[in-house]
Amino acid sequence: MMETTEDSQGIKLQFKKQRRSTNFEKCIKCQTTKKGKKLLNGMPASIERFIECAKFRNDDVYERLKPDIDGSTISSNMVKWHKACYGSYTSSENVSYVAGVETELPVPDEALAGQSTSVPRRRSTESKTDWALCIVCQKSKCGGEKRVTQVVTTQVYDTLMASAKHQNDEIMMTRILGEDLIAVEAKYHRGCYKRYTRPANTSSTFGEGAVYDRAFLLLLEDIDHELIKGGRAYDMATLLDIFKECLLQTGLDNVSVERYRVQNLKQRLIKKYGDQIGFHSQYERNKTELVCSSALKLGDIINVVAELKNMIDSCPQNLDSADICTKVLYHAAVILRSDIHDVTGIDTQPLDISDMTVENVTSIVPSRLQQFLGWLVQSQQSFDLDE
Repeated sequence: MMETTEDSQGIKLQFKKQRRSTNFEKCIKCQTTKKGKKLLNGMPASIERFIECAKFRNDDVYERLKPDIDGSTISSNMVKWHKACYGSYTSSENVSYVAGVETELPVPDEALAGQSTSVPRRRSTESKTDWALCIVCQKSKCGGEKRVTQVVTTQVYDTLMASAKHQNDEIMMTRILGEDLIAVEAKYHRGCYKRYTRPANTSSTFGEGAVYDRAFLLLLEDIDHELIKGGRAYDMATLLDIFKECLLQTGLDNVSVERYRVQNLKQRLIKKYGDQIGFHSQYERNKTELVCSSALKLGDIINVVAELKNMIDSCPQNLDSADICTKVLYHAAVILRSDIHDVTGIDTQPLDISDMTVENVTSIVPSRLQQFLGWLVQSQQSFDLDE
């Protein structure tokens, strides 16, 4: 690339612009390591997809990576990215928007390719979207519901687009394609959103094929030894989160990943392990099942709990020893973790910022955790535990 400048006499000078290099210890797209955001290792198929999108976009990311792409120096053991960065950069809708085809919308589903279609809708032929109104019904009041919720997560876009594609709703697709719903402060009635995105309006045929098989093998690498030989029990919600991370590594799009369900994963586990594992319902109905080795007996669990109780009861009051301090902190962590495990939390699909109030936090966060954090941050050196 060349840059042009002028000297004091008005003579134009050209010089080669220094090309930025890529730090492969950081996210390959944003080149940062965001606090609290996990970097995922890229799989060969997903790296290939990323490179194809970069070439198609021909943007700054591609210019930065071009020497590595041309020199074939990119390998799967060195590429990392944030989940959100990979998803947004390789999204078919976003890539199409960059290419300028958002003005003429193609048939959104291969299953509809053989059907006759009307003249493609263009943004200019649609009435302008009023972002102050509900994004679904474009009304201030619908079915008696006046309150609108502002979009605060990208999941809303993905879910609406998936439903629009399944219903072949060109109006909705044209309305939101390429839009940053958070930036434009889009809003929706909760009733409208739920009706539009209910399961009947989204595709439910997923969970099979080579991509899912590869992701399942990645999952087994993480849990096989601990589950079968290590005597560890997993709750299915945790396993589902791990499996979704594996799906992203194989290059599956965000929408398909988020729609994968616990029941699909359970059937895969049963097919793999058979009677080697067992599933146990938890006391709280809002919690998913526990899965563990069939060799794990109830008596073994009771003995471990009894041993832990004895350790807590025998813990001396003298806390001068570093070893004793470590044990006390460990047991405190076990207790707090148990309290947190019972928390139901708030509805995050989608997130409503009006739920994030002091009153809600006080009612949701366990009292022992509130006490612990209070002792931790307050300036006084000692506290009356009887208060």
